[in-house]
Amino acid sequence: LSSNLYREVKGLTSSELEQVMLKSTRPDDTPVKSKHVERLVGVTYQISGKYDIYDAVLRKLWNKMAEKDLRTKMKSVYVLHRFSVDGGLEHQEALKQRLRALRKTKDPKRAGSRYFDSKVLMGVDSTPEHQGFRAFLSRYAHYVLTRAQTFGGTFNEISLANMPPPPSSKKGRSKSSRGGGASAKPKNPPLCEEHLKFAQMVLKAALACTLNDGEEQENTAMCVERVAADLMGLTAAVAVALKRELKEPNNIDADSEALVKQWCEFYSQELLPDTKKFVKKTSSKLDAYGLYLPSRISTSLLQEL
Repeated sequence: LSSNLYREVKGLTSSELEQVMLKSTRPDDTPVKSKHVERLVGVTYQISGKYDIYDAVLRKLWNKMAEKDLRTKMKSVYVLHRFSVDGGLEHQEALKQRLRALRKTKDPKRAGSRYFDSKVLMGVDSTPEHQGFRAFLSRYAHYVLTRAQTFGGTFNEISLANMPPPPSSKKGRSKSSRGGGASAKPKNPPLCEEHLKFAQMVLKAALACTLNDGEEQENTAMCVERVAADLMGLTAAVAVALKRELKEPNNIDADSEALVKQWCEFYSQELLPDTKKFVKKTSSKLDAYGLYLPSRISTSLLQEL
């Protein structure tokens, strides 16, 4: 059964996926259709986390990003963004690890470059009408690659919401090398120093995705909508984690207390106010394309602080 399932996985990540990928990244001005994104991301819910589906997916996405047309590049980056946000929880850690590994791997099709190389990604498309969003693509791609390598889903590494359960401790069971241990218990506590550094990186890269003059169009609006939703998700996740910590102050040692203070300062002085500004500025631009963001962040923390 397992060998038959693996053949099915390879089929899903080759023939059918290839067709949907082609439709999703067509070099035209129409945005990626929801049904295509849902079909692509849906594969991560159909296949067990013990199978590595992202090696094939990321290589295919990279080949699309390396094409000449900037519209295909942007749509490919957007699809990667959706895999990072909406992909199955069992594959979440595998996506982060596989993307990090590929970025260190030489691309045999493109001499002298590695997978997801920024120079190859930006390419040489000199079509005049595409130049308006060339700078945006550079900023957005940097954001998506940063986000996809640091956090999965709705930042549940911080909030701990819907995290997969630890693997069963049955005798003789070992962690699958194919899946990268995606279902294991998080190795880092939610409010660790590494997550703080990653959250700061994500915030900085996200804020840079503000649409400038000449960059507004349907495809860029679609991308910025997801960035804004990410910032709201990150803000809510940090609020959830801080509430959890602040409810039990007696269990926090001196070192942890200093780190929690850094998180509180980051949340109150940077993350929350910057997210509100970004969402307010972005919402007015999204209205023209029929895209809408929630009016409020789901969890806040101001009273506790």
